[in-house]
Amino acid sequence: MGALLRAKDNCLCMQRKKTASSIAPLASFTWLALIATWYALIIIGLHYWGRITTAKVVGIYVHQAPTLASVLGVPLSIFCAALIMAIALLIALAYRLRPTFDWTIEYICNAGKPKAIILAILAIAASCIQLNQMTNTITMTREPFGVSVLPGAASDRFESHQRGGSNAIDALEDKVRKNMPVRSSPKDAVNLIVIVSDALRADHLGAYGYGRNTSPFLDELIHTAASKDVVRNMRASCAESNCGLMSIASSRRVSATPRNPITLMEALKRHGYATHLILSGDHTNFYGLKEAYGTVDFYSDGTTQTTRYVNDDALVVDRIKQLPDLSSGAPPVAMQLHLMSAHGLGLRKPESSRFKPLANYYKDPSLSAERKEVRQAGVNYYDDGVAEVDRTIQAVISILSKKGYLKRTLLVLTADHGEMLGEHGRFSHASQVYEPALNIPFILIRYGYAGNGLAPHIMSSQIDIAPTILTDMGIAPPSSWAGLALQLDKDHENYYFQQGDLSGLYTRRKQGGILKYWTDLKTGTDYAFDISSDGAEVNNISGSLDSVYLSKLRFLSLSGSIANGTQDDSQSNPARFRGQSRN
Repeated sequence: MGALLRAKDNCLCMQRKKTASSIAPLASFTWLALIATWYALIIIGLHYWGRITTAKVVGIYVHQAPTLASVLGVPLSIFCAALIMAIALLIALAYRLRPTFDWTIEYICNAGKPKAIILAILAIAASCIQLNQMTNTITMTREPFGVSVLPGAASDRFESHQRGGSNAIDALEDKVRKNMPVRSSPKDAVNLIVIVSDALRADHLGAYGYGRNTSPFLDELIHTAASKDVVRNMRASCAESNCGLMSIASSRRVSATPRNPITLMEALKRHGYATHLILSGDHTNFYGLKEAYGTVDFYSDGTTQTTRYVNDDALVVDRIKQLPDLSSGAPPVAMQLHLMSAHGLGLRKPESSRFKPLANYYKDPSLSAERKEVRQAGVNYYDDGVAEVDRTIQAVISILSKKGYLKRTLLVLTADHGEMLGEHGRFSHASQVYEPALNIPFILIRYGYAGNGLAPHIMSSQIDIAPTILTDMGIAPPSSWAGLALQLDKDHENYYFQQGDLSGLYTRRKQGGILKYWTDLKTGTDYAFDISSDGAEVNNISGSLDSVYLSKLRFLSLSGSIANGTQDDSQSNPARFRGQSRN
């Protein structure tokens, strides 16, 4: 009888082994396929946008895959075929790596119930400990999978920048906020319309001397405006969206941004303004950007509607059409619009294409900018996007004018960052700090009032935009803001920028002009260009600078970088270098 029972147990164990052996390859494949696919998406995100792709972002674009394929210029059939081939490759890889012998199955079969239960409890406990470690903030900021999948993992990040925070800066911001007055708006209050065009280069607009007719409506608008300013030396704080947008909104570079900054919209709300954010693109799922904007009266972006592609600027026009007419007794309005047409993932209307042949450089990471025809096709694609921005602005202005929003209004056009179009062998943004990625427009057009105009400045930065806007509207900027109103005849000595490991500054040279310096925090390489005479950044003059002066530049650059933690935005201690030479 005992022999029969042992034979029966052995038979059952063999059946379990067989079942487990057939399930193990399937489980291994499933896990491997998921992890490999996710890390591929993470790499794509880091390459194109300088950010780790999040689960919510993937969900948005998977839902709109046909439109995304069209934007990239890839036929849907090829898009699907490539996806099927990738899955087939993963299946083949998983089959090749399948376990031929799993000692755990053999051990559990021979261990008996008590040991099997104990092992199961230990395995569950180990899994819980690992999950707890993954949800730790420090772990998540280091592990891409945790940042992209787990809730709240990216709340302290601005794309490729870590927002570390500072108790001193946070305390100062809270003190300033507490002392800010809450006032009703005056009868002659100026309305505000800020248009931020994603990835818009200043030098591809007619107002900045571009030879192509990419912006006919905007050019005519500027030409006929009774009061306007076109700032020709505006630079972004970085080469990606989140920190650029926050520099505009809160007048701080990212290393000095509080956890809860006073934004332009918050300041206007305290003066009785109705505030609106009407945005193309996904601002809801990108590293807490929506929350960083602060509370507004009306918010919409590409994720708050389901009828259009998330990066279609027509959805901004749709929202503008839904606005009520602005009556004489209504509170003044402040609205910020975000346009995506100039971005590589923005939607262009094929029937409106003017510059050919064209190619979306986002679809091919190995695209060679050295080939003239390839580079020109990329420029044509970008210029078509700029022309789409111009048409969208025309539609927006026409609607707002009919609804009464332009009777006494400040209209502002700017960008979060620029775009590389083959310069230095690069396309796109979020990886370099050359001028095409940082040089952005800043245009002010006044309706129904004259304003005081802007003083001449040899250089300016995104951190100056919000103070300049409030000053033009007759409102004092918050005292914690770091930027200067460009109406004032005074300048910062240095303007800082950082993109990933590249940290630097713009500074005035003793003999005149602007010196642009940055250091690569990873390699320690120095770069310096006199951009007043070498705007293309061809001749690196770091080797010819005085060694003491170069050390000062390196110190200032590092002191303002994310790598060294959050710093106060005041200038570094000048006494440290008092009496030293300045090139």
